[in-house]
Amino acid sequence: MSLTADRIKKQRKKNNLTMQDLAEKMGVSKTTIVEWENGKREPKQDVIDKLSEFLDVDKAYLLGLQKEEKIISLANFIMELGNERFTKFFNELRTNFSEQDYDNLTNIVSAYSLLDNEDRIFFTKSMALKSGLIDRTFKAENGKIVFIDNDKPSS
Repeated sequence: MSLTADRIKKQRKKNNLTMQDLAEKMGVSKTTIVEWENGKREPKQDVIDKLSEFLDVDKAYLLGLQKEEKIISLANFIMELGNERFTKFFNELRTNFSEQDYDNLTNIVSAYSLLDNEDRIFFTKSMALKSGLIDRTFKAENGKIVFIDNDKPSS
């Protein structure tokens, strides 16, 4: 079975849909859904587009080109935060970082959104070391910057 077939099936089940439900939503027969999920037939690109939108996952995820179901781009992150929260988020960054560190961070934040979780952890620690923030690491949590003291055990 192909990765695309596995992921279509996984997302259908995750959304509590029967094969018939998905078939009706997609405007295809139940047999077509069975063939997609068994890997006997691959959906065409326009169908992948529609499936990804309906199942709320990235096209690249359905095609097996990325691990994460949905990677939030910097543009999407900004739109989700809204202007007021986005401004507050970056003002908090500006307050807690030197100007050079702030510039460095804003230059690379869009690349960060493309990394998987393991790479994000490595990246964050590396940036903390390079920026001289050895005793303080941060993470984004619900649109806020949360600082973690590395010399204290985390709770």
